[in-house]
Amino acid sequence: MFITLRIYRKADIRALAWVAKAISKDSLGRRALEGINFSHADGYLIAAASDGFRVHEARIPNVDMQITIAGLYKPEVISVSKKIIVLSSIADATFPDYERIIPKPGTPGVQAKLDRKFVAEAASCTEAPVLQIHEDPSKPITVEDTKDGIFFRGIVMPMHRARKRE
Repeated sequence: MFITLRIYRKADIRALAWVAKAISKDSLGRRALEGINFSHADGYLIAAASDGFRVHEARIPNVDMQITIAGLYKPEVISVSKKIIVLSSIADATFPDYERIIPKPGTPGVQAKLDRKFVAEAASCTEAPVLQIHEDPSKPITVEDTKDGIFFRGIVMPMHRARKRE
């Protein structure tokens, strides 16, 4: 089943295109990482995608769109110029509960080794992102900012050193 959404503001379709960058290219059977999860809260359409190492989330004001879509969908076509997104449903998967790993504001920070590409991409939709590093270096960092009324949050997991084989 395909759904076509017409998006009226270019900023909104750009936000969805940015979220889609975090979709897993090789999900290894983890269907929940093959699409964008849509939900609603406090007047926002929340779109989130993850490849298991990072999460991109955009909170888009749902005033103009009046979109009632919810659930996990795979983007088939995203056209920024035509302001449409074509989605197909992923019915047999549940998107991860990424909210539980996000550091709370004001959490003391420490150093963590991060993938430079993921951090740069997480911050690419904003002009002055705020980075927050958790006190536990095994926890993710968040990159947050608001632009055009859309709240963006990138979540990047720290890199782990490969163990030597004996």
